Amino acid sequence: MSAVPTKRANALTAKRFERKVKTLTAKRFERKVKTLTAKRFERKVKTLTAKRFKRKVKEVAGSI
Repeated sequence: MSAVPTKRANALTAKRFERKVKTLTAKRFERKVKTLTAKRFERKVKTLTAKRFKRKVKEVAGSI
C-alpha cells in the first residue's frame, strides 16, 4: 500500500528535479553561448570595420 504513493512522490520529485536542472543548465548554457558569440562577433566586427575603414582611408588619401 505505502509503496505506491512513495513511487508517485519519487516520480514527481524526479520530474521536478529534472525540469529544474534542465532549465538551469539551459539558461546557463544560453547565457554562456550568448556572451561568447556576442564577444566573438563584436571583436570580428570591430576588426573588420577597422581594417576596411583603414583601407578606405588609405585609398582616399592616395587619390587626393
